[in-house]
Amino acid sequence: MAKSSSEHLIAVNKALKEAVTRHKQGIQERGQSSILVSPDEIRGTYDHQRNLLTSLGNNGLRPITQDDLAVFRASAKIHGKKAAGGITAQRMLDTSMPGPRDRAHREIHTALVIRHKGGLVTFQTNAGPNSKVRRHMVSVEFQDFEDMVVAPVEAKAAAGRLIKGKLKIDCNCEDWRYRLRYIATTGGWAAGPWFEHSYPKITNPLLTGCGCKHVLRVMTTIIASPTFKAQAVKLIEGARTAVERVAKTRTVKQMKADVEKMQKETHRQRRVTTTADKKAERERWRLNRAMKAGVADAKKAAEDKARKQAAKDARTAISQTKKAIKQAQDLADNPRTSAAVRALLLGEIADRQADLERLGKK
Repeated sequence: MAKSSSEHLIAVNKALKEAVTRHKQGIQERGQSSILVSPDEIRGTYDHQRNLLTSLGNNGLRPITQDDLAVFRASAKIHGKKAAGGITAQRMLDTSMPGPRDRAHREIHTALVIRHKGGLVTFQTNAGPNSKVRRHMVSVEFQDFEDMVVAPVEAKAAAGRLIKGKLKIDCNCEDWRYRLRYIATTGGWAAGPWFEHSYPKITNPLLTGCGCKHVLRVMTTIIASPTFKAQAVKLIEGARTAVERVAKTRTVKQMKADVEKMQKETHRQRRVTTTADKKAERERWRLNRAMKAGVADAKKAAEDKARKQAAKDARTAISQTKKAIKQAQDLADNPRTSAAVRALLLGEIADRQADLERLGKK
């Protein structure tokens, strides 16, 4: 963890006031915007005289066409209520993009609980090195909180289940605002109070990704940090002795103590990664232990297992890619498909065929 991990910390009331100001400013700016596209317009009521622009196709900005609207509708349908009732922290990491994961690991060093009210927990992270601000707020609503409070199990066990349960999330960074809040809203894991219904036609027209680097750091903290796990136990214990959910904040002194505890956490506990990466890493560790111990049989078994798994993964990837190519080809061959959409599909087919060639060489 960087030495400056606590430099962005200020009194919670000041941090929350700062966040409220940014939220109000964002809502005001959105209300004054004349370039937003509504769900009804995506559905088909869009007036082309508005001459709104999109970046779809990566050929710069250009006016939206009916074919673009068809792509928007298809993308929105795919993401619609993808995680109704919330999304787990692990799934958020597993479906995230490599770029934000890498930036979360390198640039976002802290994710500290600064306030909680029942199952709604506010985390504060540092901002990235090129940010205009010094901190960001990530709100996490633990959907199973009250169920775990009343569950007839020890608080530690209840907290363990809570951490693995579904969440609703929000962040006050610009990446979340302009690229990801729409995905969270349509997908069913937006915590609010800002729910975005205007399609990100310029900033994220294909709806890629799911979490910004601040959210991914918080997800890692929830899953792997012993410091947060201890706090989760206290949240459960405190709620079991109270009949009302009252907001509680932490002092700068308490937050700095949390930073000191997190600085002692291991690389594995702080690494922003996916289930697949963890599995591959465990395989490497097992192989290394076997090699260091001089156990040739164990080494061979691990290599065989890894080779079989790699072959299986390759077969699965090839099968899925062929299926995707067939579906895209069928849609492209459909006489009802427009020329522009067909062109997009043929480009996608070419990319997937290139993927097949690479997979065949492995």
